[in-house]
Amino acid sequence: MSDSATSTEIDWHPFTPRGVAGASLASRWQLWVVLGVTAVLSTLMLLFFLTTCWTPVIREAIDRLPDGGYVRGGMYYPGGTTSDLLLAENRFLSAALRWRERPAQDHAADVRLTLQIDGLHACSLFGCAVISYHSFGNVPLGRTETGAWWRAWHPAFLAAAVVIHLFVLVIVWWLLAVFHGWAIRMLGFYLDRQIDFAGAARVAQAALVPGALWLTAALFFYTQGWLNLYGLIVVIVMHVPVGWVYAAAACWHLPRRPDAAGSNPFHTEAEAEASAEAAPDNPFKSPPAP
Repeated sequence: MSDSATSTEIDWHPFTPRGVAGASLASRWQLWVVLGVTAVLSTLMLLFFLTTCWTPVIREAIDRLPDGGYVRGGMYYPGGTTSDLLLAENRFLSAALRWRERPAQDHAADVRLTLQIDGLHACSLFGCAVISYHSFGNVPLGRTETGAWWRAWHPAFLAAAVVIHLFVLVIVWWLLAVFHGWAIRMLGFYLDRQIDFAGAARVAQAALVPGALWLTAALFFYTQGWLNLYGLIVVIVMHVPVGWVYAAAACWHLPRRPDAAGSNPFHTEAEAEASAEAAPDNPFKSPPAP
């Protein structure tokens, strides 16, 4: 887009820097619709991942738990069995019952859950965390009781995942729009672009959409096995800088300020007036008409 183009000529969409620049003049409801659709796609992809990759493993692991197990005094007693048992596993999640002090590390799953005597061990690429059984109280933890509990609370867990995901999206997007809005406003000022803070905040929000869609697509590829955990982590880290690139590039497509065209940025208004008064008359200029 040329510098002489007016701001009304910018078509707003979140897929190119030029389209992101057009968000500076977009109506608020249009921006909310785009952000809402992006949030819904992201949430549906999260639900697809949970129900496809994790839920079947959890259900199978519960069905293979020994009957008669229980938790008492912060210790797990698995119904008389003393042998290690791999309950269920896929490439995303594994669940095992083990008596050794340390959870096994020989499974290829990205996340490994291990029921041990002293606690539930959750391990991944980032290390292990232990959930103490003391928080469970004294409860039965056999196949029958745990299966009934899971069937009753499984929909609530999915609903909680949706609510938490949407809440985090709203908070993070709002904070990024505020901070990035100030940066876009300053960059636009130094580039002599016509934009106020409200328009800069809208540009910042629109610039978040490509990174969010990129992350949603990466989660789909991970679910299908086309992307491993390392690749997914790279996309998670890089999807925020994608928004920075779009926002910075969009500033170049904003219209110039009318008062900045052809002016000397190092020449003040007082200096320009003094220079005009001191300039000698042109002796070859025609006299004014009577």
